[in-house]
Parts: sequence; structure tokens; C-alpha cells
Amino acid sequence: MRIDIRFLCPELVDTMNSGFYAVPEGATVRDLFHVCLRENQVEFEEDWLKRLLFLADGKPVGWDTGLDGVKKVLVLHAV
Repeated sequence: MRIDIRFLCPELVDTMNSGFYAVPEGATVRDLFHVCLRENQVEFEEDWLKRLLFLADGKPVGWDTGLDGVKKVLVLHAV
């Protein structure tokens, strides 16, 4: 499945490209984020991961939330 992901926190992920990414059925937010890292050839420090928040089709979700049926994921900077 293809999911549209938008990075709205350039101060944290300035080299990550927003757009459509392919993930397998049953993928989680964590799976999608790792696909983005791999395709953008970016390494991310573990402590920075705590600073990210996710909305899937406008609803707050966590790292282990499944994405079946989700069309868009927004990545935000937790304050």
C-alpha cells in the first residue's frame, strides 16, 4: 500500500522528503518511518525519535499503530 507522509518539522527531519511511500499491508508507523529513512538515506538518533508525533488521517497515533486503510500521515515536532 502507498501512504502519503508529510514531514512538518524541518528542524528535526530537514533531509526527509514528503510524499508517497510503499509499505506492506499490516505496516505500522514505525515501519513507514524506517522506509522513509532508508529511501532518503538518513540516519536518525534514537533520542530524536522521542520528539516526533504522528497523525494518521488526522488522528493521533503511536509508533506501533497499524496503517491499514490510512491515506496520510503527518509527522510533527513534539513540544
